[in-house]
Amino acid sequence: MMRHLFSSRSATAALVAKAIWSGGISLLNDLLSPVTYLSKPGPDDAELAAFTLKWISDFRGGLCEADLPDLDEFLTNVMLFLSSLLEKHFESIIAERPDELMVSTEKDVLTVTSCLLAANAYAEWVPVVHLVKHGLVKRCESLLHLSKFQTYALKFFKILCQRRRPITAAQDYDDAMGHVFEILMSISQDSLTKDRACSDFSSERELDVAEGICDCLVTLVSSNMQCIVSDTIKTSCFLRQMLEYYQHYKIALHFQCLPFWLMVLTKGPKEFFLASDPADVAFASGTNSAEKGNIGTILFFSDGICSVILDVSFKRMLKTPGTILPCSLELWSDELHGKNGFIQYRSRLLDLIKYIAYRRPILAASRVAQRINSVTGDAITVSNPPKDLAAFESAQLVLNTVVNAIFDDSVENGEIILDTQFSLHRIHDIFGGLLTQLLSLKWTEPRLAVILGHYLSAFCPYLRRHPPVVPAVVNKLFELLSSITASCHDLSIAQSAQSQICSCIIHVCKAVNSTALPSDMKLCCQFVILFNGSWSCSTSKHSHMTLRISSLLTSRKKMY
Repeated sequence: MMRHLFSSRSATAALVAKAIWSGGISLLNDLLSPVTYLSKPGPDDAELAAFTLKWISDFRGGLCEADLPDLDEFLTNVMLFLSSLLEKHFESIIAERPDELMVSTEKDVLTVTSCLLAANAYAEWVPVVHLVKHGLVKRCESLLHLSKFQTYALKFFKILCQRRRPITAAQDYDDAMGHVFEILMSISQDSLTKDRACSDFSSERELDVAEGICDCLVTLVSSNMQCIVSDTIKTSCFLRQMLEYYQHYKIALHFQCLPFWLMVLTKGPKEFFLASDPADVAFASGTNSAEKGNIGTILFFSDGICSVILDVSFKRMLKTPGTILPCSLELWSDELHGKNGFIQYRSRLLDLIKYIAYRRPILAASRVAQRINSVTGDAITVSNPPKDLAAFESAQLVLNTVVNAIFDDSVENGEIILDTQFSLHRIHDIFGGLLTQLLSLKWTEPRLAVILGHYLSAFCPYLRRHPPVVPAVVNKLFELLSSITASCHDLSIAQSAQSQICSCIIHVCKAVNSTALPSDMKLCCQFVILFNGSWSCSTSKHSHMTLRISSLLTSRKKMY
């Protein structure tokens, strides 16, 4: 009857499955003998046998976890049967030319594919321990190396990785998931090694496979973190692989592991950051003791790992490559990834930067200063604009994120540690030096003046801690305001630029204590605050305000 139904198996799937399930567990056990017999004549019959078992899984109805013990015998036999089918027909496929893994028969390919479909169906609900113990995981692992089966084999592991650890799980569950994790790590390492050796993926298929492997690892760790954190060596190897994916020149691989780093840094378990043995911590991370504070010791996140994440995030803040970026680096493309997605993507990068700044304030401050120096180049000492203006603009967002993360008193997570003079002194040296360089810039072109104004405004949280430098910052902003008036002949451009500079002045004045400003500077700031909303007014009023501000600035210069 089943052979007769083979040609119309889709239409009769529900009927067959319901009929078998209606007979109870005893009928399920009785089914295995004829299914096994059916699979013996050849690949066509074996394919039908695999499909029959898949239907049984698909139409299991309201089966719940409490019913699984009664199905133990049936599931054990099904796993063993599918494993034997995969082994038999996989060997037939590679029998003729095993070194080249060439396909010898399309019928065997269809049979193996049917077995994989059945395996994927059972992987959704059969206990993970059964899948590992009875060989199904091992058979699917062997198929990851064959191009014809990689998609379905990866699907099998993706389903497994999505399984969440049961509340009542025993050690055997953790061991089984740990085994799955080791398989994926091995396949992942092979893929990354091959990529490094060839300097590129030889085909889109290879890239898709690498992306799928990375996706499986991220999914598994998101659902079963405890399977790896107990083993420091395994965790360290895993983090190195995830770091390699994150810094990969292919944005697809970089993007695939971005959720992992966000998850670990924002919601990861304490095991990733805490360790009980100080000696182990010093060996594993080399973390500066001044940055440990109340959050404990960061065991796995060394300065090296954090530096790589920061540097990669800095470079990927752009949509198109600039002259200072490696030619091979793939950046966000509106055509490929969508115009609306970049804002969310960049926001995730800034979140990563922010959470690293919480835990490594000195490191984050140092790296952002280096980034700004690299994108400004010679512009730090001369009046010329930076070579890559887009990179310079994006670096301002990074600076704003890092400074706020380190100094913002409204941070609620309580993880930022600046309770030692050593930390404060180091960060003051870094930001103080960077601020001095920015104040020395002689930019008068409206767009450059506005960018510089935003840079100075980004230092507001730092200025609250270091009021002596506030007058120099405000004075520089007024200079920028005056230079726009003198150098720009396009009134609309000048008005827009002046409005933004005024907003920067207001931001600084509201952020710092009023005692940090000299009395005459307060008068200028009050005037800007009063008339800031009128920069889009008529030409005559705008000219009047411009002359008034210029007069105030001239008076200040005479006083000093």
